[in-house]
Amino acid sequence: MMSAEVLSGVIVSVVCIVYNHEKYIRDALDGFLRQDTSFAVEFIVADDCSSDGTMDVINEYRDKFNGRLKVVRNESNLGFMKNLINALDMASGKYIAICEGDDYWVDPEKLSVQVNKMDALSSVDLSFHSSYIKYEFGDKVDSLFCKRAHGDCVFGIEDIIDSAGSFMPTASMLIRGDAYRNLSPSIRALYESYTTAFFTQLIFSFENGALYIDRPMSVYRSMALGSWTESVVNNPNIYMYWSDKYLCAVRLYNALTGYRQKSAFERAISNKHFSILKHEGISKQYKKDYFSRHRSELTNWQVLFWWVVRFFPQWIFILRKGKRRLLKLKGGIRSLIGR
Repeated sequence: MMSAEVLSGVIVSVVCIVYNHEKYIRDALDGFLRQDTSFAVEFIVADDCSSDGTMDVINEYRDKFNGRLKVVRNESNLGFMKNLINALDMASGKYIAICEGDDYWVDPEKLSVQVNKMDALSSVDLSFHSSYIKYEFGDKVDSLFCKRAHGDCVFGIEDIIDSAGSFMPTASMLIRGDAYRNLSPSIRALYESYTTAFFTQLIFSFENGALYIDRPMSVYRSMALGSWTESVVNNPNIYMYWSDKYLCAVRLYNALTGYRQKSAFERAISNKHFSILKHEGISKQYKKDYFSRHRSELTNWQVLFWWVVRFFPQWIFILRKGKRRLLKLKGGIRSLIGR
């Protein structure tokens, strides 16, 4: 367990944003308490006006943190972006760790490992690690998530741009506090307007990449009730709203950084357009109009795929069936190699 002794100076500020996470928040809080560190840690939990029993659970845990827990409850729902920014602004630590209330940490050395490695590699402002993915619904088996390499390494910004936000589990990220506090006014304004996991990864790894630590130390819940991902993926209107914001932000960030990663950002834009065209919940007429407006930003392969989907839909069934067979074959080969 973590020492109750308060050392001089906060080394890590743990920021946890919650909204209707009554079902999950105990796991997150227990993961915080489990951290074994030799340095001072503060915990900031920002509840975005939950309507369930989230605050009741948080209040149960107050005494267990021995004065190191700061709880903020918004009087009205601010939304994911504003709630996170407000919590980050409260952080005083040399480093800032982020963990949403429906995710949790499973390794008691997580913070110590990341702090030690970032102290030793002062050039990077962001580190992350692999995780486990826990499926809340369906029959998928829990598995390893975001294992990016065999061994620790630094990934460049192009890898992160190409991922469109899926490169790092949010609960794995540790950011240098000064990197956040010293954001330029223009980048700060963009971050406040378009705060998502993608732009957290993007902004703090743009100059020098991000340190990957090959050790799974957290759990990501897939499609947890009330999660940002669940609400966006399941609602086409919300998905389109966030897609529009994403495209605006990518174009703006590309300009603010002097088009130094122009090709990578162009790929990100074309891939987002393509994801909209593939979204099963969006009407065919909307997709047709959308394709006409944005065809110039799609790759040749994406344009070809669109025409196949539109005029030869039966081919898609054949391609998907072939893909399933290839994945099954790949799994069989891996099993044989494993033996």
